Amino acid sequence: MRQIMWRKYDKQFGYRHVNAELDLGTYEKGIKIPDHKIKDLEATQLHRHEFHPDWNYSLGPATRPNTPT
Repeated sequence: MRQIMWRKYDKQFGYRHVNAELDLGTYEKGIKIPDHKIKDLEATQLHRHEFHPDWNYSLGPATRPNTPT
């Protein structure tokens, strides 16, 4: 995999860093996520950005159910 690092200066926050990897894997096309699962994600992990929210979003960590130790 090819790794990319990007750095940009922001007047308010200083330097911002982004690390990305190019995934050359192949995946099936046309897999659809049901609307109810998207709504569940939006309520918990998926945070859409103001600019082009269909394309730009942040996905937070998955919450894990409480399991006894």
